[in-house]
Amino acid sequence: DSKDDIRRFAQADLDFHLYLARATHNPLILEANSIVRDVLSATMDQIVTKAGNRAGLYYHRKLLDAVSRHDGQECGRVMQEHVDHNYELLSPQTGRKGEEE
Repeated sequence: DSKDDIRRFAQADLDFHLYLARATHNPLILEANSIVRDVLSATMDQIVTKAGNRAGLYYHRKLLDAVSRHDGQECGRVMQEHVDHNYELLSPQTGRKGEEE
């Protein structure tokens, strides 16, 4: 069922960011993730339904690559790009349609 797939992907997306936050061993990052997670968990199914999963997977791969190279600056750049992309995609002002899987 596609609704189950959306829920599983949405949960996996949230978990991915939690695992990254934990990997930093930085209490500030963990707290920020906790705040963002609480907000996103309420709407993640809708985000995935509208945006699809292609962009999320793309950015997650880029983040993992930067983490594996211990490149904090690149992690920050990729995360900012990821957030900006999602904001543009989901903003009612842009009118962009979500990306297909």
